[in-house]
Amino acid sequence: MGKKGHFDLPFEKAKRMLNAPSNPSGVFNKDVVRPSMNGLDITRRPRNYWIIDFGVGTSMEEAAQYEAPFAYVRQIVKPFRATVRHKRRKELWWIFGEPCPNLRAAIADLSRFIVTPAVAKHRLFV
Repeated sequence: MGKKGHFDLPFEKAKRMLNAPSNPSGVFNKDVVRPSMNGLDITRRPRNYWIIDFGVGTSMEEAAQYEAPFAYVRQIVKPFRATVRHKRRKELWWIFGEPCPNLRAAIADLSRFIVTPAVAKHRLFV
């Protein structure tokens, strides 16, 4: 999934968001603050990397229910997205640039799946 913006969180900030009580709307930040992995996490040591991901078809109003994550994305991602030429990324600044709806649908009901880095000297499956 291509982020196309700084949706990544330092571990301490992610931890604070995850440990926060529910938002006034009753939703929990764990719905949108998620671990993220790339090839380095698979081939080396996990980096404990976190992102904010509101999903594919989430409206701005729905995303804003997650107060701290939304405020972070508004402060960090929105100014960057305001400078891009891609209309969708500029208008939907709280959504990943390439949210990969087909991939999300394919793994949504799976408890586990196998991954392999796209670029590696040797093919490794985890």
